[in-house]
Amino acid sequence: MQILFICFEILLYGQPSTLSILALFGLLFLFLIIWMSTGVSPKQRYKKVKVFTRLVIKPYIEMIVRIESSGKLPVEIEAPEIKFFDQISSRKFAIRSAQRNQFPLNLNPQTDYEFKVDFERFYLIDKSLRQYKKVKLIIRENNGRLLSSTTKRLRYF
Repeated sequence: MQILFICFEILLYGQPSTLSILALFGLLFLFLIIWMSTGVSPKQRYKKVKVFTRLVIKPYIEMIVRIESSGKLPVEIEAPEIKFFDQISSRKFAIRSAQRNQFPLNLNPQTDYEFKVDFERFYLIDKSLRQYKKVKLIIRENNGRLLSSTTKRLRYF
C-alpha cells in the first residue's frame, strides 16, 4: 500500500518526500528479513540431489530413474509417487519395491541410486490406466520437501 502511495506521489509532485523514501526502504528491508528467515536453511543448501529419468517404450513401457546425491550431507528419500494424468482426471500410486525395506532410501554424499518403474504392472492392476496420456514421477525428501517432479508423455493422441 505504501508503495502505491509513493508512486502516486511521484506522479503528482515529481519527487517523493524523504519520509516516503524511508518508508519504502523500511518495507523493502522488512521483506528482505522475512524472505531470508523463511528461506532455505543453511543445512539444506548442501543437499544437492539430481534426478534423471528416461522413458523406454519398446517392447514395453518402463521408466529408468537415477537419483544422484552430489551434496555434502546425506539425504533421506521417501517412496516415489507416480501419477497418471490427463486433462480431466488423474490417478496416483506410491512405488513400492521388490525388497520391502528399500524406502525411505538413505543416500550418502557423492552416491547415486538407479531403479526401474515398469508400467505393465500398473496396467495389469487397472486396465483404465492406458487411457492416460502423461505420467509424472514425484520424488520427495523425508521431511516433505519436493526434490523432483518429472513429467513424461506416454502418447500424443
